Amino acid sequence: MKWSSLAGACLGIVTALGNAVPGASQDAQDISAALGEIEWRHIGPVNMGGRVSAIVGIPGDPKTFWVGGADGGVWKTTNGGTTFEGQWQDEEAYSVGALAVAPSDHNVIWLGSGDGSGEGDPRNSVSYGLGVWRSTDGGKSWAHLGLRDTERIKRIVVDPRDPDVALVCAMGHEWGPNEERGVFKTTDGGVSWTQVLYIDQDTGCSDIDIDLSNPRNVYAGMWTFRRRPWRFDDGGKQTALYLSRDAGETWQKVTSTPDEPMARIGISVAQSRPNVVYLITEYPTA
Repeated sequence: MKWSSLAGACLGIVTALGNAVPGASQDAQDISAALGEIEWRHIGPVNMGGRVSAIVGIPGDPKTFWVGGADGGVWKTTNGGTTFEGQWQDEEAYSVGALAVAPSDHNVIWLGSGDGSGEGDPRNSVSYGLGVWRSTDGGKSWAHLGLRDTERIKRIVVDPRDPDVALVCAMGHEWGPNEERGVFKTTDGGVSWTQVLYIDQDTGCSDIDIDLSNPRNVYAGMWTFRRRPWRFDDGGKQTALYLSRDAGETWQKVTSTPDEPMARIGISVAQSRPNVVYLITEYPTA
């Protein structure tokens, strides 16, 4: 186990130890008193592990989840984080940008490689990703599925009815234009891809989400950006929210957002009430 891959942007793992361990028969007052004596102590490691870029789990099973690292690799636990098994350790790319578990088959894991910052964010000190991988055995083995020139994949969503149907939110190159960016869809487990949403060579997908109760409804944020050595060009131009009512086959621009130039868009469907959709962005200030 490489704790550095799970440490996050901190100095390691901490644990809580107290002088008294409350038993099952103690009432709430005794438990509260015992917890008041707990102190935290650092148990390592002393080196920094970078950042955690993605965490996904299985609904109803709080002990099983996968962690993707900005500094590389995927880690799986089946005991709530007591131990972790290293996965996706020896691939051509190293940084994880996105992880997704297929809702209809929890053995199917989709992975989008990010850049050196891991989150699919166009920082000024990064490497690049090399597309999409998929596992059909819970992460024990992985197959590379293409989209190599996307460089930065921020999010992957999977159709809740079919583990072979997925949409990839690709940010694209940060230092220059390229065409392999936007939203890509596969219906055959990644054997082939269709670029279903493309604006131009400077505008990539910053986020995507799907209505799990009605996967025909998909939302995507498109973002015009460019990293330059001396500055960062962010937002405006073709930046906008897009909506699909046919599972990502066709898209329409949402015009009900505030009539101001938007910067990077984050999007999330409230799955408990999917008619509620959250958008986060930045607007220029006077």
